[in-house]
Amino acid sequence: NLSSLDEAARAGLIQSGLYRERAARMIDALSIKTPGPGTAVRYLSGGNQQKTVIARWLATDTQVFVLEEPGLGVDIGAKFEIYTLINRMAAEGSAVFVVSTDIPELLGICDRVLVMYRGQVAKELVSAETTPDTVLFWSTGGGTNEADAEGADPTPGDPPDRAGPTEGTA
Repeated sequence: NLSSLDEAARAGLIQSGLYRERAARMIDALSIKTPGPGTAVRYLSGGNQQKTVIARWLATDTQVFVLEEPGLGVDIGAKFEIYTLINRMAAEGSAVFVVSTDIPELLGICDRVLVMYRGQVAKELVSAETTPDTVLFWSTGGGTNEADAEGADPTPGDPPDRAGPTEGTA
């Protein structure tokens, strides 16, 4: 692929043997389910397509990854494999930025979550200390009223209940 062309070409000629060897290593390392290294990516399942894209960049010794909606459109088994791969990349020293609207996905695979509101970072949260409700609070403008602007900040747990139904009422 183009991302690793420099490493697989000599004197302007692509060395197909090197490409096949690298493809076979990545197929094995990432458990990509394919009939063979020559199969076009478009014929693979969604999860295996996602893993193929990541494999192409892993082959270049990339140290910074920006992944947008990595679990979108893939089955639960493929999601698990992709999340495991993301954790492995981070454990091996790569910086991995995940952009997602799937809050449980973010809280499950990220150490920190930067919550955006109107194009600005509204809040930085530690994933292990927060809940989906807290992320929703900040992503929908929490912290923008006068009380919050004066320093009242919800705890890392659940945000304050702004709608106001009291306990035991419907």
